[in-house]
Amino acid sequence: MKKVIVILLVLFIFGCSRQAELPHDKGGRPLLLGGLRFITAVSVSPDGKSIATGSVDRRVRIWDAKSGGVVRVLKGHTDDLTGIAWFPGGKKIISGSMDSTLRIWDTGSGRCIGVLTGHRDEVLAVGVSPDGNFIASGSLDGSIRIWDGHTGKCLRELPGSGGPIEAISFAGDGKYVYSADLDGNIYSWKTGDKDLVLRVRGSTAHYNSVSIDAGNSRAVFGAKNGEIIMIDLNTGRVIHKEKIVPSPVTALAFMPGGEAAAGFKNGMIVLINPDGTIRNKIQAHSRAVTALSSFSDGRLVSGSTDRKARLWNSQGKLVKELRSDRSDIYCLLFHNGKLLGGRGDGVILDCSEPENKKSFRITGKEPVNEMCAAGNNIVAALSSGSVILFSGENSKPENIIKFNLDADCVAYSPDVNVLVAGSEGGEVFLYKPAGKEKIEFDAHPNTVTRVRFSPDGRLLCTSSCDNTVRVWDLKDLKLIRILKGHDDEVWDIRFIGNEKVVSASSDRTVRVWDLRTGLTLNILKGHEDSVSCIALSPDKKYMATASWDGMVGIWDTGKWLLVKRLKAGEELLYVIFMPDGRLAACGVNDSVFIWNEREWSKKD
Repeated sequence: MKKVIVILLVLFIFGCSRQAELPHDKGGRPLLLGGLRFITAVSVSPDGKSIATGSVDRRVRIWDAKSGGVVRVLKGHTDDLTGIAWFPGGKKIISGSMDSTLRIWDTGSGRCIGVLTGHRDEVLAVGVSPDGNFIASGSLDGSIRIWDGHTGKCLRELPGSGGPIEAISFAGDGKYVYSADLDGNIYSWKTGDKDLVLRVRGSTAHYNSVSIDAGNSRAVFGAKNGEIIMIDLNTGRVIHKEKIVPSPVTALAFMPGGEAAAGFKNGMIVLINPDGTIRNKIQAHSRAVTALSSFSDGRLVSGSTDRKARLWNSQGKLVKELRSDRSDIYCLLFHNGKLLGGRGDGVILDCSEPENKKSFRITGKEPVNEMCAAGNNIVAALSSGSVILFSGENSKPENIIKFNLDADCVAYSPDVNVLVAGSEGGEVFLYKPAGKEKIEFDAHPNTVTRVRFSPDGRLLCTSSCDNTVRVWDLKDLKLIRILKGHDDEVWDIRFIGNEKVVSASSDRTVRVWDLRTGLTLNILKGHEDSVSCIALSPDKKYMATASWDGMVGIWDTGKWLLVKRLKAGEELLYVIFMPDGRLAACGVNDSVFIWNEREWSKKD
C-alpha cells in the first residue's frame, strides 16, 4: 500500500451538504426545501447540447439546452433524486436517489438499462470516470462504491470516515477517485484497488456544501454562515477563505479554467475566480439554489427550490429558463360558485368547465401553491414565498395586497380573523389583517407543507417535510403533540372534528391520529405512490385522497375502508369536494377532473 498522506485542516465551520444539491439535517438526511418539483440535481452533457435535472418528484428530465424544451422524462426511482452524471458520449446517464439505488438510463430511448443496488442507505453523490469504465457513488451509509460502467457490477466498496459521502469526483485520467464527507474529510483511492492514496482530514466542525475539482487538485467548501473555503488537495493549504454572502451556502460547482460557482439559500449565485476573489454576484432565483453544473464554454445551469432550472452565460446573464411545471395545476378552491385552480405559471383558472378553462393572471409568473377564501377575498401562497390577498368577485383580481410571509401554504381561521402561513424554512406566521399584527414562530426544522385550523379554532395543525405532524394551542402557541409515524414527507392534513387528524405522506399511506393520546388509530394503504392531498365530503362520511399514482381513493370514514378508486391517469396534486357533492382533482399537464356524487359514491 502506498504511503497515506494525512493533512490536518483547522476549519471552523458548521452545517453540511453534498455537492450542488441539498443541505442536510443533523442526522445527515437531506433537507427538503420546497414543493413537489423543486430541482435537486443538474448535470450538463459532454457536448453541451443537453441538460439533465433531478427532482423531488423522483423523475429525471432531459432538456434541450438550445430550445429549453423537455426531451425525455425518465421514471423509475421510488424516492427523491440526489445526483446525476453523464457518461462520455452523452448516450447514457447515471442517477442516484434517496431510494438507495443508482439507475443507468439510455438517453435516446429513455429506457432504464441498469439498476445498481448495494448501498444500505440513500445515495448522495455519483460520478463517472472520463472513459466511462467506472461509476463511483457515495452514500448516507458512509461508504463509497466503485461499479463497472458497462455491466453495473459492484467491483469494490471503499470505507469512508463513517459520515455521509457528499461528493464524488474522478481525477482527469480516471485513475483516481476522490470523495468528501460531512466533516470535511477528503479521500483519494486508486480506482483499480482499495489503496488509500490521500487523506485530507477536516475538523469536527461541519460544512454546508462541498465540491471537488480533482483535475486541478482543489476542493471548495461552503458554510452555513455564507463562508467559502478553497483548499489545495496536494498540500492541504487554504487557498482562500471569505464570508461572501450572509446566507447558507447550498450548492457548489467548479467551472472551466479553475473558477467556482456558489449558490446560496437566498437565491444568489456568486462566481469565484481561481484565486478566490469574487468575479460576479447574481440574484439568480427567488429561493434556495440547490444544484449547479457548468458547460465547457463557461456557461452555468442552476436548479432551485423555486422549481426552476436556469441557464446563464459566462458573464452571469440569464439566457434561458427551464420549467416543466408551467401547466401543472397545484391547488383548487371553490369560490362564489366557481371552481378555481392555481397553476404553475402564476395563472388562476376558472375550471368549472375543465374542457373550457378561463384564466387570469394575479401577479408575476410564480406558481400558485395554495388558495383559501375569506368572504369575497382570496388569499394565495406563491412559490416566490409571498402571500397575496385580492378580491375574487367575478373571478377577477382586484385590490391586490402582498404580504412578505415567505409562505408555501395558507389557511384562514374559522372566524376569518387570523391568517396563517407556513414557510420553506419551517416557520409559521400568524397574521391578523385587521390589526396588521404578525407573529412568527419556529414550527418545524424543515419545510411546512400544510397548515390547518381545528373546527373550533382552538388548535393549529402543521405538517412538514420532516415527516411529522405537529399540533399547537393557538392561545399561547404551545406545542401540544408531535405525531410521529410516517416514514417520509407529510404533504397534507385534515381535522376530523376537534379530536382527530388525518395525514397524507410520500410513504404512500394516510394515517388517522387521536389528538388526545397522540397515537395512530389507523394506517390506510391503497396508493402506489405519494399521497399528495386529502379532502372530506361535506357530511364528513367520506374522505378523498389524491396521489402521484394518478388515482383518487374514496374512504369510508366510519370504518376507514377504501370503497372506491377513481382513475385520472395523471399525477394528482390536489383534491376537493364541492358544496353540491361533486369531487374535483387536479395535477400535471393542465389536468382537472370532476366526478359527480353518483360517480364517486358508488362502491366498487
